[in-house]
Amino acid sequence: MILLPTVWLTLLILFYFYQKQYKEELQLLPALDEVSVATTTHPIVGKSVKHQLIESFSSPYSIILVASERCNYCEPELEELLLENRTAQLPVFVAVLDEEGKSDSKYTKYDNEVALSKVEEDTLKKYSIYEFPTLLLVDEKGVVLEASGWNRALFVHYDMLLKGGGRDVE
Repeated sequence: MILLPTVWLTLLILFYFYQKQYKEELQLLPALDEVSVATTTHPIVGKSVKHQLIESFSSPYSIILVASERCNYCEPELEELLLENRTAQLPVFVAVLDEEGKSDSKYTKYDNEVALSKVEEDTLKKYSIYEFPTLLLVDEKGVVLEASGWNRALFVHYDMLLKGGGRDVE
């Protein structure tokens, strides 16, 4: 009979101490006006990739998928990109890093849907592209407007551009 009130009292005391500790930790956090949210962008955003990754662009907006022959995620991402692109109908370019020196590419089966080109590793290093797949939204001048590793993020940015918003590009 005495055990139940003892357990309840112990739990109440523990709750009190944890609540006090929680309030003290909240006091250590910076105030909301002191917190600044910094958005990070890829270093390629705002740079022109014309004649480096792709020769020419004929549409106001295009998508470049930078892929590698060894990338296991690039081909499924390309397939998903093509599905998502059915509504936007943007031209899709695939810049393939050929690390193994093979003459044939696993991306040639998409020749009817995308334009393929080979890209050198030095070019990718110049633009700080080290992860595959990297998706780029570019304008007709070849200037990168958005860089992402995920096609849906690219299409969200494209929709923002159509509605007059979007990120400022130098």
